[in-house]
Amino acid sequence: MVWLAQPLILMPCLAAGAFEARITDAEGAPVADAVLSLHALDFTPPAVADTPRASMDQRNRRFDPYVLPVRLGTLVKFPNSDDIRHSVYSFSAPKRFKLPLYKDTPSAPIIFDQPGVVVLGCNIHDWMLGYIYVADTPYFGKADAQGKVDIEGLPAGRYEVTLWHPQARSRTPQVMETAPVDVSALARVYSLEMRSAPQNSQPTSSVPSVEDKFKRWRQ
Repeated sequence: MVWLAQPLILMPCLAAGAFEARITDAEGAPVADAVLSLHALDFTPPAVADTPRASMDQRNRRFDPYVLPVRLGTLVKFPNSDDIRHSVYSFSAPKRFKLPLYKDTPSAPIIFDQPGVVVLGCNIHDWMLGYIYVADTPYFGKADAQGKVDIEGLPAGRYEVTLWHPQARSRTPQVMETAPVDVSALARVYSLEMRSAPQNSQPTSSVPSVEDKFKRWRQ
């Protein structure tokens, strides 16, 4: 499992607010697909009234989206929008599963009931690689193409902030910074040291199996 944690303490505020952050690489370029989570320290977040649902599609022989953050307990469906069959599976400890070859949409979604990172692959197309980030908090967001993350409706209180990206150079939890932060302050800026870009497109030569890539990703 690959994690990069940045614990910060958000000071209490008088009302619910928004948390804004911008994620960059070491050169200051925006980093998309980073997942930022806020973990409440002073209260227990409310339980989910209805089971959350999400979708991880397959388009043009890619997973879409590349990174899908979901709350713990979410039901995820895996539609196939391509005109060929796929066989999605994962070896990750939070959710090991395999969907046999299929087109369209499998009848039953899969519940992700353990927190952590789930690496996805296709048994037919070895270059396909995607991630489902299962958060144990309702307060999380994913960086857009400009590296921006916005989390709205944040209750007053103290929080620990964690940041994760599949291509971050660090592969283990690290304490990067501890500081008091007001949720009404200007947007935070976080810099990540990145590794090479992901192989998420059709290759021009043979590639290792998804299982081999999964093992290398964990090293």
